[in-house]
Parts: sequence; structure tokens; C-alpha cells
Amino acid sequence: MRNYETPMPLKKSSGKRLVDKIERYCAFQERCKQDVRIKLIQLGVAESSIDSIIRQLDKKGFVNEARYAKAFARDKFNLHQWGRIKIEHALQQKNIPQRLIDEGLAEIEDAEYRNVLQAVFGKKQKELSELKDDLIRNDRIATYLIGKGFEPELVWEVVNKR
Repeated sequence: MRNYETPMPLKKSSGKRLVDKIERYCAFQERCKQDVRIKLIQLGVAESSIDSIIRQLDKKGFVNEARYAKAFARDKFNLHQWGRIKIEHALQQKNIPQRLIDEGLAEIEDAEYRNVLQAVFGKKQKELSELKDDLIRNDRIATYLIGKGFEPELVWEVVNKR
């Protein structure tokens, strides 16, 4: 089992192969600059070369943080049913500029967002149906939904309607 924290040594003649490998890595799925930086560090690339490789990937269109932010927001919302707050925090952790985060979050339509919130609420409500105390059940549902990244005011609006 290989430890990914320690870099692998690279041969000097492997520069072209390295770029090809990173291009395939980026072509497989959307990557942000931080993901590529981490991968290059894992591959043992010298810190002095990382920025030039990332610039080269950016020029060729393999790395595009605006495209990444939009794809990330759509995927986390559609596949994992994350709320906007959790998506925003995850993108901030990847050092995506706030302007691009806002563009990515704009991909999520309000009506669809509320429908997903209602669906997740309904599913959690069924899971906790054995709880007879409405206050405890509603508190647990709200805590769960807020933990998924939905805005507290929207969550309580949905919880209090029931």
C-alpha cells in the first residue's frame, strides 16, 4: 500500500509523460487547480514546476475553475442533495474565488432547490416516524437538514408547515 503523503521520485525525462498523465487526470472529470496541485505533489513534482504545469493546463482548457464550480454545485446538489451552504463551504475549501462560487450556486434553480428540500424532509420524517414527540422529531429533522447545508430559515419554514 502506497502512502500518498510522500512524493514519488520523478525521472528528469518524464516531463512530457507527466503532463500527459495530468491531462488525462483532468479529462477524466472536472478538476480545480487545488486538486491538480495535490495530485502533482503526490507524484513528486517539484514545487517550482507545479505553477507552470497548472498554467499550461489552464491554457489548454483542462483546468477551468468556473466550469469546475458549476459542475461541483450541480453534482453535489443532484447526487448528494447538499444545500447551498455546504456546497459553498466545500468550494471555499478548494480555494475557488467567491465570484465563481456564486456562479456555480446560480446553477441551482430555486424551485428545484425547494423541491429537493421537501423531498429530503419527507424522507427524514418517515425515518423518524417512531418518535411521538413532535418537538424532538422536528428538531432532529431540522438539525439534519441544516447539516446537509440548507439555510436554517428555509428549513424551519418547511418543518413548521407540517
